[in-house]
Amino acid sequence: SSPCIFGALGCAAWPQCSLHVDPKAIFTSFKTRLQQVAEHDWKIWIVLAVTVSVLQEGRRAQRAPEVQAARLAAVGDAAFSGGRLAKAYAIWTRGLRLAGAFQQTHADRSLLVEQLRLRRARVLLARGFALPCASECSLVPDNTEARVLQAEALGRAADWPAAWDVLQEASLASSSFAASEGPESQLAIADLGKRHCWGDVNLFDLMSVASSTGHGRLPTSCGPLGFESSKLERVSISGRGKGIVARQDVAAGELLILARPIELLCPGDHEWHRNSDLEDLLSQKLHNLILRDAQAAEETFSLFSGSDKYGAAWRPQFWDSKAFALPLPDGAGTPNLWHKVRGVVRHNAHRWPGQDPDTGGMAPGLGLWHKPPMINHAVEADGRPNCAHVFIGDVMAFRATMPIKAGQELLDRYSTPLAERFEFTLSVLHAHGMDDNVYKVWQGQSYTAHQALYRPPDL
Repeated sequence: SSPCIFGALGCAAWPQCSLHVDPKAIFTSFKTRLQQVAEHDWKIWIVLAVTVSVLQEGRRAQRAPEVQAARLAAVGDAAFSGGRLAKAYAIWTRGLRLAGAFQQTHADRSLLVEQLRLRRARVLLARGFALPCASECSLVPDNTEARVLQAEALGRAADWPAAWDVLQEASLASSSFAASEGPESQLAIADLGKRHCWGDVNLFDLMSVASSTGHGRLPTSCGPLGFESSKLERVSISGRGKGIVARQDVAAGELLILARPIELLCPGDHEWHRNSDLEDLLSQKLHNLILRDAQAAEETFSLFSGSDKYGAAWRPQFWDSKAFALPLPDGAGTPNLWHKVRGVVRHNAHRWPGQDPDTGGMAPGLGLWHKPPMINHAVEADGRPNCAHVFIGDVMAFRATMPIKAGQELLDRYSTPLAERFEFTLSVLHAHGMDDNVYKVWQGQSYTAHQALYRPPDL
């Protein structure tokens, strides 16, 4: 304001100047003008001071952590709606930090904090971080939506008994909890998953469904269909790497493993092409999956890839609740990840009996299942296998073909009727550094009278 005031004073004094300037007269005029302005200027300064104070207070209110966190929640919602999950997660994490959610002294159960955690839980589940999602939901008590999301996450982690308990508790505690009628309801699916975990599976009903759907992928209404007998354990076996042995006696015909695929390439899928390299196509499909699904990455890298390293390594580390970004598999964005996926597929993929959509004839698909590849192949020296697998739709089921004593290894035949002259089986065995003369006989590479007496059971 001062330059404006003195400018006005100068302009007021200027007309009084002439060629014969009297300095004393000019100073007296200037002093008089200054006194006149000063009589009113203090009021202007008070008004300006009050105005600035109000504006600064408003800005401080706008900069309050709670207000900023609420704005970030809305910005994250827009990113989530646009499919930008990583951005939405980072924004909501920033909101939680501003709201003090990660401070040990923060004990308030803020509704905003709970809503931000619930939003992050949705992203975690969408990206396959099942247990972190369940952990995040556990921090949002007395919320029906959080309980349903937590149960879904526990189910994704194959802990269906815990998922059923969470939903059951929510249904009893909240009158607003409404489980829809029919097989698609949350409670019904959780109950089905719990029974499947205990081996309570009606294989004949599954076969009927598979037959009615053209022996393709079984619908989700059939349940998670995940089971591994408690009588089995995975151990290191000399000369074979890892395998599965019986820790208790197993009766003939007993169900051992039931599993849906991690990923499956079926005839008719847009990625499937006749006479193409199915291993390469499945590897591409699986590679894309594990970059966006942590659970799929964990299961995939628990299988043998040609090295002794098992399990997913995360970059920069496994999930950290305070971190802005979700971890990616080590090697993401480099050829290393692709080569590891390719190795897993080469050593563990199974042929799947599909149907050519054009000719109606038999055509192979290729899939990767989690538990089944852990059962090793019975070579000639092992004699006949003690278990066998069958496909029910896209589900792989293993049953014991003879009594198995505690301590004995489970052995299967890798071949399927689609393995032309057992070439696929031989390629898998070769990848493992193994060989089987019985299969070579039927491929026509070698023949002896003794070997001719043995005919592989899967023929």
